[in-house]
Amino acid sequence: MNILYIEDNQINRFVFEKRIKKCNGFFVKTVESPEEGIQEACSGKYNHVFIDINLNHPRLDGFDVLTAIRESDSQPEQVFALTSYSGADWRRKCLEAGFDDFLEKPFDPFAFYQNHI
Repeated sequence: MNILYIEDNQINRFVFEKRIKKCNGFFVKTVESPEEGIQEACSGKYNHVFIDINLNHPRLDGFDVLTAIRESDSQPEQVFALTSYSGADWRRKCLEAGFDDFLEKPFDPFAFYQNHI
């Protein structure tokens, strides 16, 4: 399974990668910039894409990245919002925007695997 994580925070990318690699059979690539994330997500190489909602970028946030991915001809199987935001309002906002699910940090790869694979 190929996974892409779009996250501006280096520590969060590191932690995500370490946690996901504990699951056998998962390949993960992490990227910092939204532009690179869109390019990678639309390449057809990834089954699942995780996007941080609050990217530290002057023009693009996680919702903008999702929109660009959804407008592409080549899309991953699923796109997830992975964020430190919590609560029913954020969950609803993300699902209404078109994310396949809303996941809160810290990311638990084993729970993800049980619920989504």
